[in-house]
Amino acid sequence: MGNYIGPVHEGQGIAPVGGVSREVPIVVGNQLRLPLDSALEGEGYAYVTVGRYELAKSGGFSFNDGQLLYWNADDNNLVPNGQGFPCGFAYGDAAESATTAQVQLLEDKTAQFMPLLQSMLGGIYQVTFVGSNGAGNITPTVKTDGATPAANHQILSLQGYVTATGVPVAMPEIGTDFDAELTDDAGTAKVVQASDTDLSDNTYTALILPVPNNG
Repeated sequence: MGNYIGPVHEGQGIAPVGGVSREVPIVVGNQLRLPLDSALEGEGYAYVTVGRYELAKSGGFSFNDGQLLYWNADDNNLVPNGQGFPCGFAYGDAAESATTAQVQLLEDKTAQFMPLLQSMLGGIYQVTFVGSNGAGNITPTVKTDGATPAANHQILSLQGYVTATGVPVAMPEIGTDFDAELTDDAGTAKVVQASDTDLSDNTYTALILPVPNNG
């Protein structure tokens, strides 16, 4: 078929230093690949870039259906906090105690948007705040140098712990327990907590994407 090589979502590669393991993602350039077999350094391997797979999950927090997940190549597991390479979207919920989660890999065609994605991810910043008892507009503490919270910036993920003990807590739901976007309260960007929650014993860290949700 002329210059046709093969489907865009699958390919053949040469295993890098350390080799590759079957169905343990690796990052090559701006692409996340899922090897279909194991291979030693220098050996060939087949891989895919799309599909739904059950992969190792980091502990200490839960995943929500549709949540953007990242691949932590150091620990070889899925994380929700941007400390890794964009991997895909959670397929179904995953409990805090779960050791695996299903993820729908980002389609390979997203590679054409990678420069924009990287610039957006590069602007992600981190804030912390203490929950309230009931409804409240909470002023967060910015933990990323140079970041400026603003109304309509999106909360991507949350992690929390009991303030007094440091023990991790179950994650509140973005869009239910906390609004998915920051609000403007008398000129200050704040986190909005729902009225039917009491999270005043807990401290939370949030990753914020500095673009409005136009959906």
